[in-house]
Amino acid sequence: MARLSRRTLLVGGAAAAALPTGWIASRATAPREEVVIGYLRHLLPGLAVPDSDMQAFAKTYVGHLDSQNKRQTYFNLMFAVMANPALEDTLFSRARSAYEHVTRAMLTTFLMSTDFFSTAAQQPARTSYVAYSDPFDLGCRNPLAKFDI
Repeated sequence: MARLSRRTLLVGGAAAAALPTGWIASRATAPREEVVIGYLRHLLPGLAVPDSDMQAFAKTYVGHLDSQNKRQTYFNLMFAVMANPALEDTLFSRARSAYEHVTRAMLTTFLMSTDFFSTAAQQPARTSYVAYSDPFDLGCRNPLAKFDI
C-alpha cells in the first residue's frame, strides 16, 4: 500500500492535470498554419495584413520549425494551446513561461518579417509580408537599426 504524502499528492495531481491537456492536444485538428494565423490575428487585432501575406508567413514559419527537427512534440503541444486558448490556464508555471517565450518569439519574427517598423507603424492598413526574418539566412536585417556613422 502506498503512503499518502505531499509528494504523492503533487505527482498524482500533476498526472491528473496532464491527462486532459494531452487528450485535447491530440484532438487539435486545425492545420498548424491556420493556428499561427489565428493566433497572430488574436494578438494584433488592429493590424490589417492581407490573407495571402499571413498564409505565406505561416507556411514559412511552420516549415522553418519543421526543418529544425528538434522538440517536435513540444511545438505540437504549443500549437494545441494556441488553438485552444482555454488551455493557457491549465499550464504549470514552467510550461507557461515556455509557452510565452514561443508565442513572443513567433510575434517578434512576424513583425520583423513585415514592413511594420518602416511603414505600417504610421499606416497599419498597409502592412505587408516582406521576407522571413531569420538572422542566419538574411544576416543583419534589422529595421530598427540606425546607421549613423
